[in-house]
Amino acid sequence: MFLACHLFVGVLIGLLLADRFRDRRLLPIAAAGALLPDLIDKPLGHLLLADSIDDGRIYMHGLFIVLFLLLAGILLWRKRHSFVLLALALGILSHQILDAMWEVPVSWFYPLFGPYQAGDFPDFFAFALWSELASLSEWVFAAVSAVLLVLAYRDVVERRLGSRPVVAARSAVPLLAPLLAGLGSAAMLLLMTGSTSEVFMVGETPETNLLLMAVGFGGAVLLRRRPATVCE
Repeated sequence: MFLACHLFVGVLIGLLLADRFRDRRLLPIAAAGALLPDLIDKPLGHLLLADSIDDGRIYMHGLFIVLFLLLAGILLWRKRHSFVLLALALGILSHQILDAMWEVPVSWFYPLFGPYQAGDFPDFFAFALWSELASLSEWVFAAVSAVLLVLAYRDVVERRLGSRPVVAARSAVPLLAPLLAGLGSAAMLLLMTGSTSEVFMVGETPETNLLLMAVGFGGAVLLRRRPATVCE
């Protein structure tokens, strides 16, 4: 999956956690966790290790880093009642699920199955940028994430930018669930017909359509519940 989709899922996780624990700090932590694997592994794998691995799904895409953070998070929760590390771990885990890392067991279970397999991705960052901008689903996820973040931090936004962004975000709330449901429906239609659409998402496959369908419908259902963190 691409960055905006990862961000959207991280924001949803953060909103649910912030609403459950009444701690708004968990929102940016979960969102950061959802982006962290790519923010670390892509530069590391495609720049620093370009002559050897040249793969952007390495260390932070491994299951053991999540298990370590989950264990550390449980200990921190038991000792200090802080959900910070668990929020970070859940964000990272969501990234790995959206990337379907079980399809790359060498990387997901590293080092159990031996060294990383070398890739070949010339001009990776140029292609990644073009893929982000050319994928309609990414624009949907980015727009919905922006609205949710503005509403979650409306006091900060109003203090720094005035009330207009908050008013605009509030007016967009009724459109979010239908927009996500429409995205999920489009992914389901493509999946059922076996069709592909490079406009919908660059590099689309049946597996990514299934994940997009789940994210679209799941996001629509969760937003219909209107977490207090956003819509109070």
